[in-house]
Amino acid sequence: MEKVLSFEEKQELRKAKILSCYNTDSLEKGGEGSRGGKIIGHTKSGKPVYEDKSGHHSIYKDFTPQDHEDAIELHSKKNHEYHSSWYKIRKTEIPNFGTGDTTDKRPKASVEEWSKWYNENPERAKEFRKLGDKMSNHANKVTSHENAIKRSQKNMKSHDDNDRTIDSED
Repeated sequence: MEKVLSFEEKQELRKAKILSCYNTDSLEKGGEGSRGGKIIGHTKSGKPVYEDKSGHHSIYKDFTPQDHEDAIELHSKKNHEYHSSWYKIRKTEIPNFGTGDTTDKRPKASVEEWSKWYNENPERAKEFRKLGDKMSNHANKVTSHENAIKRSQKNMKSHDDNDRTIDSED
């Protein structure tokens, strides 16, 4: 005699048949970057560092001060990459940019020259702005990781002070 399946059991069987047609490996929850974060590298201890997560984000709750130092290094490297591209556009395409050297006495680009360049080169101007935004983003992430280090050092100091107080009461 054949077993009669309940409604829930039949649903589970249908679901299993449908899913068997697809590769569901990528649907599994978890794993680094699975929530859409772009990973820019890993700390020396192997923890992922995300492009758009600040140093106080909950994803970094288990970071040590050394992990934050590694994250600072990764964000600084990204900032430098974007800055190099940004500077190249600015130096080669925008009139009277100069070298940035304080001894350079050439006239600097006026507001009108900047506006003209932006209007005549809308795609390059858009790229230029994006590079500037990315530089700013990574500079902010460096600062947030530096602040996370300070917070963890402050917390460690307060724990040490509490331990000393408890020891002196004994």
